[in-house]
Formats: sequence, structure tokens, C-alpha cells
Amino acid sequence: MKLKLSISQERYHAVKAALLEHGIEIDDNADLVLSEA
Repeated sequence: MKLKLSISQERYHAVKAALLEHGIEIDDNADLVLSEA
């Protein structure tokens, strides 16, 4: 599964690391976007 992250720089690296640990790839061209409220 690939996700695009649309989150603050403060959280970006921690969220990216957690997702990668679970086998979720980060891709700026992915159709599925994870964002902050």
C-alpha cells in the first residue's frame, strides 16, 4: 500500500517511520492521502 503524507513537518518523520514499520510505503504520487485535521 502506498500513501501520500500531507502532514506538518513536526510529525512527518515520526509518522513516516511508523508507517514504514508496518509495510506502508510513502509516495508523493499515491492516490490515497493521509492528512491532519
